[in-house]
Amino acid sequence: MPDGKEKAKEYVIKSTKGKDIKLISLWFTDILG
Repeated sequence: MPDGKEKAKEYVIKSTKGKDIKLISLWFTDILG
């Protein structure tokens, strides 16, 4: 689903607000491969 990544990014940005950038980077790396 193309919307998945878009929503994921939005969710991540809104949830963390730049607090857990490192964790998010690892998370996205795992998902995106």
